[in-house]
Amino acid sequence: MFTLPTLDGLKADELQKILDDALKAHGDIAKIKDEDLTDEQLEELETITAAIATVTEAQTATAAAAEERAARIAAAKAASTPAEGEGEGEGEGETDAEAQAAIDAEVAATDVPNDAAELEQEAAVVASAAPSGRSAVRGAASKAPAVKRPVAPKPERPKATIHTVGESSAFGSGAELPDMKAVAEAFLGRSRSMPQRKLAGLVSQHTPVASFAKATRPEFTLVAGDQQGNFDKINDAARGEDGSLGNIVAAGGWCAPSETIYDIPQLATVSGILNLAEVSVPRGGLSFTKGPSFEQIYADAGFLQTEAQAEAGVLKNFIDVECPGFEEVRLDAIGFGVRAGILTNKAWPELVRHYLDETLVAHAHKKNASMIQRIVALSGSPITAGGIGSVASDMLDALALQATRLRYKYRLGETARIEGMAPLWLLEVARSDFAYREDIGYYNVTDAQINGWLAARNIYLQWVYDWQDLAGSPFETGTSGNAKPWPTEVEVDLWPSGAFVAGTEDVISLDIVHDTASLAANTFTAAFFEEAIMVFNPKANGIRVSIPVARPAGRTGAHNLTNGFVARPAISA
Repeated sequence: MFTLPTLDGLKADELQKILDDALKAHGDIAKIKDEDLTDEQLEELETITAAIATVTEAQTATAAAAEERAARIAAAKAASTPAEGEGEGEGEGETDAEAQAAIDAEVAATDVPNDAAELEQEAAVVASAAPSGRSAVRGAASKAPAVKRPVAPKPERPKATIHTVGESSAFGSGAELPDMKAVAEAFLGRSRSMPQRKLAGLVSQHTPVASFAKATRPEFTLVAGDQQGNFDKINDAARGEDGSLGNIVAAGGWCAPSETIYDIPQLATVSGILNLAEVSVPRGGLSFTKGPSFEQIYADAGFLQTEAQAEAGVLKNFIDVECPGFEEVRLDAIGFGVRAGILTNKAWPELVRHYLDETLVAHAHKKNASMIQRIVALSGSPITAGGIGSVASDMLDALALQATRLRYKYRLGETARIEGMAPLWLLEVARSDFAYREDIGYYNVTDAQINGWLAARNIYLQWVYDWQDLAGSPFETGTSGNAKPWPTEVEVDLWPSGAFVAGTEDVISLDIVHDTASLAANTFTAAFFEEAIMVFNPKANGIRVSIPVARPAGRTGAHNLTNGFVARPAISA
């Protein structure tokens, strides 16, 4: 296991040895597949990654200190040492001082450029002036005299601006640079903090130095929302010196073809999926019994005998213990497969990935629909509820009534939890109905409030997709061209907690399959997945409730001030 030692006072070669050890330890763990990586190995990998960054920073600081020391030594010796190659022929053996003088002359005569083309020309001048084998920027900046600001440009022609990005030895962050010579000095200052050795491809470091802002004219700068002003500015920008609209020519277009975006956005999600208690079923099915019915035991068990019946020899009622019947539920297979072209996957992998992502979501919803339909079938035919025509009130009243009946049927606790499921859109109908009520506060009805009203009745619903889905397009209209209204009725399924359990078992899960037949057709199986599912009802029963859904209008019960009203007696004089 790699352990980072104390780095204080270590030399460059010692730091390099530690870095090599860290990189090796990192590579050993990085080879492990993600699914096989333990928590301890993951923590060690994170620790080593942090150690690599620490050692790299130490190397940077050590290199910068060494370079600064070397520069001080060179400056001290240069004061009394003649330049090498002095007196040699022109163009040969040129000293650093002579090269620097040539660069200074070029830079001093250069104004701040106005656009990208001029910036490139400036860079070319600096690069061509450098001695062979040396960095032009390093040569220009290491011995450059104090920065000289160029002569101010003509006021009628705005200049491009240059600002530093990040800290450097000579300039602070965001400082304006007067010319390319200053850019060279800033570049050198930033380069001193760069690692002196490439880290075997493990670390990629991006170090910005300067940013160039293109010159703009306020009279041609468009303002968001000012349509008329922007239109006038566009026309003004298009006019020539004589005022005619003659400056727009075909050569000013982009010329290059449009870039194609191959990524495909994903909209579908796995929201609204029913969540059931789940057990593993390794042998393909389950055989179970609910036991004797409480209703039948309640009806048959017990006796009440009078004295007369006892004297007459009437036998007391006994019930016999009978073996209950067993039910069997078998697993069904559900899954998906995706096949793709080998060349398609090579040239357009985003398309294959999109198919895989969307297929996974589609599979989740198809499985969800299958599980829901199994519960619906086990719950039997729906019972129709009535009401006063208020969606929210009718829903709460109908569900509270049937939940109470379930508690009575099985003699559950008076606060026993009743669970269930309802289509997701019913939330919005209930919210709209309350929004139409007289109290303005109902406009802020939240999901939590609606769930709270149900929880106050010990009812807990899951709002699901893939059951009683809203049919048709959102642009579809109903009668007279109006927007299509909400459905006219809705079903809600209720059951005592734990009445339904999901059984599942993984069968096959493959990511990529290449076989002879597929290769002959230049295709491969990009993904294949299959699992086994079932739903069984180990206790109690569910019940389906059909609730009418009128147009949400905030309807309430009638105000009644007459029935049962007792007149007050008259007051005598």
